[in-house]
Amino acid sequence: MLISVLTVLPQTSSAHRVAYAFNVFGTIAHEFSHAVGGVVTGGGVHLIQVHSPHSGVTHTWYYTRFSAIVTTAAGYALPPLAGLGAASLLARGHSPMVLALTVATMLLIVVVTRDLITFSSVLAVGLLAGAALCWGSAWVQHVVAYTEAWLLLLSQLSGVWFLVLRRINGHDGQELDDSEGLAAATYIPGVVWIATWTALIGWSLWTAAPLLWP
Repeated sequence: MLISVLTVLPQTSSAHRVAYAFNVFGTIAHEFSHAVGGVVTGGGVHLIQVHSPHSGVTHTWYYTRFSAIVTTAAGYALPPLAGLGAASLLARGHSPMVLALTVATMLLIVVVTRDLITFSSVLAVGLLAGAALCWGSAWVQHVVAYTEAWLLLLSQLSGVWFLVLRRINGHDGQELDDSEGLAAATYIPGVVWIATWTALIGWSLWTAAPLLWP
């Protein structure tokens, strides 16, 4: 929700530039989560693209209806769970592990990236994490890793809010969003999926916050 508010600030403001970077990270996390959902259920990934800070697409293939459902649901479900996992590692003092996992993730995404926007966005995240890991002091590593954890926990709120706004304002036959795709595949209304993602994000935040609190 905070990220959604920041994105409507004047484009010249520093808050808007921060929100821009936050949304890019959230979009990368969202699209990679779709890819993970496809791979772990027996499918695969053709391509990951980040079109803008607010949108992207992951081209996957899968052989079963179950895989299609998991792949679609993972976009909003996995980032907050990853944030919770990062919080657990940080509570044990494993900031370098969080950074190393970030670098490894960005390398995996680069393998299935073909466009300049996605490549540069993923490269920027990977270089930041890699620089902190290799040359940063313990304090710098903590700051970068804790920021990543909070971004993972919060990043999908803006996307879920966008789904709500689509239902309020209508979307005139635009491409199906994740909740609509799941509704078509499962016959469970899209609003139920939105509520489920919202609850999952809330639970992840509730559980992770004590681990991340100084």
